[in-house]
Amino acid sequence: MVRRESLQKLYEQALAYHSVGDLNRCVNCCDVILSQDGQDHEVWNLSGLAHYGLGNLQKALTYINQAFLISGFETYLVNIAELLRRSNESQKALEILESIKNPATPNLQFNLARVYRDVGRNADAVVCYEKVLLKTPDDADVLFNLANVLVESDVERAIKLYEQALRLGLNVAGMNLASLYLKRGDIESSLKIYKQLEPVVNKDDHSFFFNYANALSKASIHSSSYFKEAKKYYKKAISFSSNVLYALNYAHLLLRFGEIKEGFKQYEKRLSLNVVPQSLATLEVASRLAKQRIVVYAEQGLGDTIMFARFLMPLREVASEVLVIVQPVLLPLFERYFNQRAPHLCPIAFCSIVPDELKKRTFKRISLLSLPFALKMTSNAEIQSLIPPILEKSCKKVGIFWRSNQENPLSEGKNLTLPELLDGLSPLLSKCDFYSLQVGIDIEERNLLEQYKIPDLGSGFKDFAETKEALEGMDAVIGIDTSILHLAASFGVESFVLLPYYYDWRYGAQGIESPFYAQSLHLYPQECFDNWKSPLQHLQKILLQKIDF
Repeated sequence: MVRRESLQKLYEQALAYHSVGDLNRCVNCCDVILSQDGQDHEVWNLSGLAHYGLGNLQKALTYINQAFLISGFETYLVNIAELLRRSNESQKALEILESIKNPATPNLQFNLARVYRDVGRNADAVVCYEKVLLKTPDDADVLFNLANVLVESDVERAIKLYEQALRLGLNVAGMNLASLYLKRGDIESSLKIYKQLEPVVNKDDHSFFFNYANALSKASIHSSSYFKEAKKYYKKAISFSSNVLYALNYAHLLLRFGEIKEGFKQYEKRLSLNVVPQSLATLEVASRLAKQRIVVYAEQGLGDTIMFARFLMPLREVASEVLVIVQPVLLPLFERYFNQRAPHLCPIAFCSIVPDELKKRTFKRISLLSLPFALKMTSNAEIQSLIPPILEKSCKKVGIFWRSNQENPLSEGKNLTLPELLDGLSPLLSKCDFYSLQVGIDIEERNLLEQYKIPDLGSGFKDFAETKEALEGMDAVIGIDTSILHLAASFGVESFVLLPYYYDWRYGAQGIESPFYAQSLHLYPQECFDNWKSPLQHLQKILLQKIDF
């Protein structure tokens, strides 16, 4: 546009203010220009973008729409659609973009692709990105966004696109590529990319350091040589950010390798995520335990509650009274097996809902998962001493379970199929009596159990007390990382656990003893990602030796 010299200088000043984020001054300059020339569509657009940055969406849309009405330039419609997309109004954005008469411009196709992805039309998004690449084949942003769409449907092409974008200098493409490699079990390639990126990322990029630490932490599961390096990068991330997730993942690493004292100290930072039940929020936190009335509440899943229940015994040795609030399905188990009466132990009671008596009597609250820190546990040996020793048995009666709660996103990769498990145990089927402890089996699983003459006990379980009774009749159990395993191992039933390639911190690392389970638990992790063949073969060999002996 042609502007008077004074207005042109003011416009350039407005652009400069916008580029450095001084949006209020940008708007002020635009207002002065528009007061003298209300037909300057570029200024209407610039002012609209500044208003959006200040959080004034409606004003932004009004100003940019005025720029379109004055000029007729469809570029401004693209801007309006993009602001709507960023404001989670992708359907409105799509209507605007699809109404544009000249849809061939790369900018429009790029924005249209992003909106298509937002509304779940991934195939249309791919078509749009492909059109952009025909005209600008080295556009790193387009390559990156196309890879993001393809990562679920065509992972090999997505990898090539990420690699191309990374070569063009888009570091975030490297981050996604490293994450993708890690997800596929290719730790070596993931770490190679992180090492490549480290010299070029910002020195205070806590997100990069955190993701690098996560990759090193997963690598440490199979080789303890990565442990110190993982610690270094977690500490680096934490030094630049107070993100609770950073501290939690760091805690998991420390606990996996037996650094109990510092591990549980870092683990306490999870409490800032407001995990306290609302009904207990008014109670004072138990800063000390001795001679106090303590209400202990379950915080996470069933397996965690079972695993941490061992700390109720040392708590009862110091407190004056203990009330434990657990999940309803665990209540019969806790009432039956954790209610030991002894002169040196304080009274204990269990419930699944907060009783009215808490309002009448002075209790202090603590999470079940905070007990090892509050009780000043400092070593694996202290924790392991709280579970009964294994009773050496012949392994003639073996309970099996192969699947956890499929609705839990954390169960991904942990589960076997029943045919996989039975095939892996095939030489043992004639030597042992197997019993299914699996809850919620389907028709195909039921038919297969009947075919192999394996009694189905799990379908009859009403609660975990009944599961515990069934475990008492077993010589051993074979299964995956789920609550039944924690129940068996916590009560000294010899347990053989099949673990995925990346497994939970509670089981330690290769060659590192689990902080929670010592002799009661034998680990058989995958040696290759998403492949159960090797752990099943190792388990089969060990059990055959044990039975024959």
